[in-house]
Amino acid sequence: AFFADVETWFSRSPILTTNTSTLPITEIAGAMHTHASRFCGMHFFMPVVGRHAAEIIVHPGTSDSVIAACEEHVRHLKKAPLRVLDSPGFVVNRMLAPYLNLAMQLLCAGVSASTIREAALRYGMPMSPFELIDLIGPRTAFDGGRVVWQSFPHRMDPSPLLPAMVKRSLLGVAGKKGFYDYADDGSRKGDDLSDEASTLTERYSRDDFGAAEIQGETQLIADMFATAMCREADAISEAGVASEKTIDHAMAGGLGYVAPDPTMTWREHIESIGETRFDQIANRFSKLKSLR
Repeated sequence: AFFADVETWFSRSPILTTNTSTLPITEIAGAMHTHASRFCGMHFFMPVVGRHAAEIIVHPGTSDSVIAACEEHVRHLKKAPLRVLDSPGFVVNRMLAPYLNLAMQLLCAGVSASTIREAALRYGMPMSPFELIDLIGPRTAFDGGRVVWQSFPHRMDPSPLLPAMVKRSLLGVAGKKGFYDYADDGSRKGDDLSDEASTLTERYSRDDFGAAEIQGETQLIADMFATAMCREADAISEAGVASEKTIDHAMAGGLGYVAPDPTMTWREHIESIGETRFDQIANRFSKLKSLR
């Protein structure tokens, strides 16, 4: 409704974009009357100043000149434009959702937050998945994740932890409390989970996939993260949403990923782990949909 209204505000044809990651771009375009060809998604990532890419999400009617103009605008912002098709979660959020959900499943199953953080860093992520949720905001992370799991229910069983945090009005960095406690300047006060997050983790504690056996096995957990994201990337490529090269750029520019060997791209690191390892992990933790 907003874009159907705003397209009438200008004396000359505007280019209109949206940063949404939860609403279908094609659906918004379908509500427009005169400038749908001049509309697309332009999705930035958190933290914006530290992420050097932006997704350009096109619908079937987006004109080539508009795509080119948006890509040039992103380049002026010193970021790489990632052209992707309109699909739930686009690329970055679709890659992110099973990773964050797996981290919460591990936490509720008894793996310590410090072990999960160490595993994430070893895998190549720039911060703990729980710090990232706090930075994004639990409510925004929940909304983005819900789009993915509702669209691909065979890919993940959503952890109850995130909606529980939303119900408790834990806002993350913006509200100074989420998985961690934060100072006024947004810095994390300590390495321990907040009292509220610890209480909710205990309330939803459940180990039905053998997590107790892997407490402290940082490399195994890092490989579990790699498995989940590899499976999702394969599904994205097979659906034609984005190329493998675009996914590589999305991991680096959208999620801040740096491989343990910095000379490698994300895909090269995944290939160095190997499909045999991924199959072993999927078979060992067969109840985790994101690893299949």
